[in-house]
Amino acid sequence: MLAPLREDDFLRSYWGRRFFYQPGEASRFTGLVSWVEISESLASRAHGSRDGRLILDGAEIPSVPLDEPVQVEAALQQGAMLNINAVDRWFPALRRLAADLAFVFRERTQVNLYASYAYGRGLRPHWDDHEMFVFQVAG
Repeated sequence: MLAPLREDDFLRSYWGRRFFYQPGEASRFTGLVSWVEISESLASRAHGSRDGRLILDGAEIPSVPLDEPVQVEAALQQGAMLNINAVDRWFPALRRLAADLAFVFRERTQVNLYASYAYGRGLRPHWDDHEMFVFQVAG
């Protein structure tokens, strides 16, 4: 995940101290989850929709059911962002990632998913009161 930086160098130089950005190949994290997996999982109602929401300009769009792929796609095309909290419970690769991060940092971890098209306008600028890693899986 941090290569070519070593884990101990990251912990010593960056963790809790400063921002870290590591560019890489476009396909670097594609094995974590795909749009097809997300869409199929939402459509099958396998996980319910209580963990997910669509957001546009900082406001939730409650009228779009997440288990209706055509409506979700239409909302995304209009600039919405799909957010699914604790998505590591849904997909084994993300569950392993969360476990690996929890082991390294000795902290509780959770993977949240944010998906939009390049022109999406989901969340407004904000700050988080916890540490976070951002993995660009596609696009």
